[in-house]
Amino acid sequence: MTMIRKAIVPMAGLGTRLYPIGVVLPKGLMPFVLSDGKLTTGLQLIAETLLRAGVDRIGVVVSPENRPVYEAFLEGGGERYAPARAKRPEMQQTYESLQVLRCHLTFIEQPDLLGLGHAVWCAREFAGGEPTLVFLGDHISLPLGDSTPIHRVSQAYETYQRPVYGVHRVPLSKVSLYGILQGEPTGDDLLALVHERRAERVVLVGDVVHGTVGAPEWADGFRRWFDALCALAEVVWVEGNHDRASRMRLPGERVAEFRLGRFVFSHGDLPARDRGGTLILGHHHPAVVLGDGIASRVPKGTRRRGASSALYC
Repeated sequence: MTMIRKAIVPMAGLGTRLYPIGVVLPKGLMPFVLSDGKLTTGLQLIAETLLRAGVDRIGVVVSPENRPVYEAFLEGGGERYAPARAKRPEMQQTYESLQVLRCHLTFIEQPDLLGLGHAVWCAREFAGGEPTLVFLGDHISLPLGDSTPIHRVSQAYETYQRPVYGVHRVPLSKVSLYGILQGEPTGDDLLALVHERRAERVVLVGDVVHGTVGAPEWADGFRRWFDALCALAEVVWVEGNHDRASRMRLPGERVAEFRLGRFVFSHGDLPARDRGGTLILGHHHPAVVLGDGIASRVPKGTRRRGASSALYC
């Protein structure tokens, strides 16, 4: 099993959100006072968190003009502060921790500030083709401890051995300040990971009662189900058959439920669910495997896709 042992931390930005302090002090050296009164910096917090997560080589991307400032910081004042350290054990302890940290850090220069992607590109030789964690230099994982987002990302990579993104939600008012991605969380054999919440609106499309003809017992059950559904949320009935407008990518057997963002598309004969923001019910004509006993007297447009034994209606 391959594990993540390297990390790239971009810190070359101007720190415009910290203006004007960022003009004279690199953002990675901005001070933080911890709950125990200890004074530290963003660089120390990030590096120590990475080391606790099993990373042992950290490449810090900095601007050429700020590199000497970072290096002087890690030197801890050298001989100039030696007399003061001799009188104050806590200073000596901090100095020694900086020297340990120094052994794990490699400074990489980004000559031109061309963005995050360029910063990571500047560290390509440091990565050397090995699994490498990219940790944004203006994000501090709090609270400090053993269960940080870095730990979870590392564990996910060790489990799946493929690229992993660790993200967090931001308020809509701040979305423009961050990069945005869209995806479908998965894990092991799960198709989707959905936050459990009551559906606010239910849309019934077209032939949701398909199959009730000739099956009175099913129709009676449908009526009870529909009454229960109306008690859960607002119900909207959309007339017509909308199957052909569906752009779902159907798997090889049958589709019982399909999720698209906050919408849940469900086959009409499923029990009432109270998950998702908007529940859309209808008969999607899922994939029909020849010879499985399923038949219909209603003509439907079909197209063959994939294996010759499967018809997609």
